[in-house]
Amino acid sequence: MSLQERRLRSQHKADTTELKQLQQDRIAEAKQAEQALKEEREAIVNRVRKISANCYKLNKPFIPADHGFDFTYAEYDHYWKLQDAQYELTEEVLDFHQVIEAYRNAKKAA
Repeated sequence: MSLQERRLRSQHKADTTELKQLQQDRIAEAKQAEQALKEEREAIVNRVRKISANCYKLNKPFIPADHGFDFTYAEYDHYWKLQDAQYELTEEVLDFHQVIEAYRNAKKAA
C-alpha cells in the first residue's frame, strides 16, 4: 500500500509540474501573439499616416480603401480628431483599432 501511495504521489507531482509548464507556455504564447498583433497594428497606423501625409502633400484625396485599408475616411478622420484632443490633454496615443471599433459600434447603435 505504501509503495502504491508513493507511486501515486510521484505521478501527481510529475503531472502537476507538467501542467504548470503547459500553463506557462500558453501564457508566453499568448504574450507573443499579443505583441505580434500590437506590432502589426502599429505598422498599419504608420502606413496610414505616411500615405495620408503624402496624399495631402500631393493634393490628392485620401481614400483608405484605395490603399487596401478596411476603414473609411470618416472613421480615420474621427480617430485623428480624438487623438489630437487626447494628446493635447495627456500626451498619450490612442489605440487606432479600438477607436475605430468604438466608432463602428456607436454607428450601429444609432
